[in-house]
Amino acid sequence: RCMEILRRLLKEYLGSTEAALLDSGRGAQGWINLGPCLTAAGPMAEGEQAWAHRIVLGCQGWLRHMALDEFVTLDSTHDASRLCRLAGTLNLKSHRVAEWVDSTRGAALTMEHLKAIGLAQTLPVPCDKKSVDAWSGDPPTEEELLRWLGDPHSGRSEAGVIWDQNDGGDRSKRDAKFLLALRAAGCAAEVACRLLGAMPGGKMHDEGRGSDYFNSTLAWADAQCEQVFELRDLVEADDPEALILGSDARYLNALASLDQRSYARTRRDLKAKGVTLGQLDALVKGARKELRAARAGQSGAAGLCSRLRFTTRGGTVVGWWGYVSDKRGWVYYKNKSDVPDFVRSLGYEDPKEAMAEVMQHPFELVDVPFGPEHPEPDAWNRTGAQLAVEPAQGDWDTWRQMFEHLGQSLDQAVAS
Repeated sequence: RCMEILRRLLKEYLGSTEAALLDSGRGAQGWINLGPCLTAAGPMAEGEQAWAHRIVLGCQGWLRHMALDEFVTLDSTHDASRLCRLAGTLNLKSHRVAEWVDSTRGAALTMEHLKAIGLAQTLPVPCDKKSVDAWSGDPPTEEELLRWLGDPHSGRSEAGVIWDQNDGGDRSKRDAKFLLALRAAGCAAEVACRLLGAMPGGKMHDEGRGSDYFNSTLAWADAQCEQVFELRDLVEADDPEALILGSDARYLNALASLDQRSYARTRRDLKAKGVTLGQLDALVKGARKELRAARAGQSGAAGLCSRLRFTTRGGTVVGWWGYVSDKRGWVYYKNKSDVPDFVRSLGYEDPKEAMAEVMQHPFELVDVPFGPEHPEPDAWNRTGAQLAVEPAQGDWDTWRQMFEHLGQSLDQAVAS
């Protein structure tokens, strides 16, 4: 979804194909390079950076409106470690061109004039922030390094392998996996913090001690490994009947998603305790059904509409759309007979009844480039941003529409 919006913006609106989609440990960022369009708009002096910032806000607001969806949020970023991924991107907080901050890359990016502005579109993963400031800044001891990271001669630990194999492309994802491996191995939070803070090229060097970035990353790692810890307790329990409770199935499901080898080993251990593989599979399927229902967020038609939509255009029926997965996004069902199977996969026992409820709340397909700020609740743009612009409009007319969309004036912005 994110990449499709970027491609449309770049190809149909900016006339360029420069973009990047970065996978993150807690989401994904899509980067847009506005350099070609800014060049077409005319040269920019250093004093016009604030004006460029306003253009970013206009583009950001318009994209947020066109990508309005419960699966998509859009925001600009002032994170230097993200901005440094594109040469000369502008820090929207300090209005400075970002410098390279990762010491592992060995390169410095400096530009005399502003050439690009970065926008980050993020699909966030919820995580509870903890009030943790366990990182003291002190380096780990040699014993801690050998205990938790290993060495090339005796063998690296899982955390050590994660750090060694990192290509430097996404430090957030690397840091999150690194902390998860340490905490799952039983490493104390304070020790894990000091290890992460001491690693060369770590993002902690940019963020500082006690930062929200560190707290949220640690909270994410703890939330993941907590399920593994509780599963270990279940496996070691004397009473195998406790494992047949539906409430415990989520731990098996989490382990199956995080570590297939551990899951296979757990299956063997449970089989030895008298729990059949068929019972385990039933538990995992039940847990996934509960997760699908929780992901919908609501019950009834309102919850199902987040995954299934009945669409019309101008009073004419268009058909059924299903959100199959984050990778495939929305899929159009040419044959109505295929819809019930998809509804069953979402955990609904009576697909006909569920489809009937959804039909009571049809979505009107819209594709107006610059629509109202708050469209009708049941208006839906299935392809994200519709960015076709007539050549006769020119860049300035397009910029003006973007500012008018935000209730601002392009002329006043340029004058200031």
